[in-house]
Amino acid sequence: MEKSKGAFGRNFPRSTTFTIKSFIFFQVVFLWLLTAGQALAVNGVDFIGIGPVSRSMAGVGVAAPQDTLGAIFSNPATMSFAAFSGKNRFDIGATLIQPDNNSATLTQNGANVINAEVGNKIYLAPAIGASSPVDMAGRSWQFGLGVAGVTGLGMDYSGTTFDQPAYFPTGIPAVPFLPLMSGYYTQLGVAKVTPAISTKITDNLAAGLALHVDQITLDVGAGSSSGWAWGFQLGLACKVTDDITTGLTYISKQKTTLNRLADLNGDGAREDLEIAVPQQVAFGASFEILKNKLLVEADVRWINWADAEAWKELDWENEWAYGIGVQYYIFPKLALRAGYNYSKTPVKEHHAFEGAGLLARTNIQGIAVPTYYYETLRFIGIPAFLEHHVTIGLGVQLSKTLEFNIGFVHEFGSSYHEDGTDLAGQNITIDNKMKVNSLDMALSWKF
Repeated sequence: MEKSKGAFGRNFPRSTTFTIKSFIFFQVVFLWLLTAGQALAVNGVDFIGIGPVSRSMAGVGVAAPQDTLGAIFSNPATMSFAAFSGKNRFDIGATLIQPDNNSATLTQNGANVINAEVGNKIYLAPAIGASSPVDMAGRSWQFGLGVAGVTGLGMDYSGTTFDQPAYFPTGIPAVPFLPLMSGYYTQLGVAKVTPAISTKITDNLAAGLALHVDQITLDVGAGSSSGWAWGFQLGLACKVTDDITTGLTYISKQKTTLNRLADLNGDGAREDLEIAVPQQVAFGASFEILKNKLLVEADVRWINWADAEAWKELDWENEWAYGIGVQYYIFPKLALRAGYNYSKTPVKEHHAFEGAGLLARTNIQGIAVPTYYYETLRFIGIPAFLEHHVTIGLGVQLSKTLEFNIGFVHEFGSSYHEDGTDLAGQNITIDNKMKVNSLDMALSWKF
């Protein structure tokens, strides 16, 4: 094997020297992005994909991702078949998210209408992915590391008509008034660190493994609480023909406990809450219709919300997500991308719920929460109503080593409705509507 001199004049195999350099490089990336992840701020959107290439193609990537972000977070096995397999690639990008005129309405007895809107703020979610080849145990491997904000939702109605801490008179001297609603301010963010590795089992079959390490942060108006969770991802990728590739991946559930999150039952003490990133299964297929010119890819993903802590207590259903994306090179250095993604909301509408009085309670992990506040939290404070997504984007090869990708996602407005009684026994309807736009950009360096 060819030798090269190390920093102290010793002779090492070239693959060993590169591995040492790669390790140092990945550690720098890890530490920098861990800091960025802790400052993550996203709102009102659950990401359909990571990075501008995947997101501009409707979040696909289980079979044939085009960059490290798509490969590491969609299916690690695909690193062995990707264009950067056997090479080094580094992607750094960000997603800019803007909720667009999201609003909710409480209507009491069909007459008293209380409405509030969320301001059109812009939020930032960073992402970095890196990949390099490594020789170990007589086999070629592709190693990757990704760190990104992968989930974010919530609403900020603080300072609006929803933010009324003394709305309902109780007649109880110790607690003379109760607030209009819960969930007027919520923020959930998941920042994920994902080291991954893949190798070819045969010329046409590759396997991959990734470790998912999450920092989950939730604030329901009483200050944020964070916890660490971990899980794993298994993936397979198969080159059926030169033009057709399929992929299959499984992600395990990742659970943590958020300590002293909030006083959920009104007893004066903050309760803990278990929360989980749900397990998922996804299948994808890609078809290169025109060699090096036209690629069509489709994914189907099953998300097990109904068995994930926190979400099952909010009565979420399991979710099926479907995405189809197209990439077309109009010139050898300019690619156009587009896609459509659909997933029915996992949030159930509750009708004729009984929320009158403090004795009407709903159980959340052994905590008896007033039903009316439970309903306003799940339906206004933690919305997940976005179903239809249209995506576009382009990629430009700036030089032999640099590439720029940009994408845009429009999540169409969706409106949902439920009804019951409020704390005072009045008939109440809750309406929520939302839409979100986001812009993704990334710079890629191949070396």
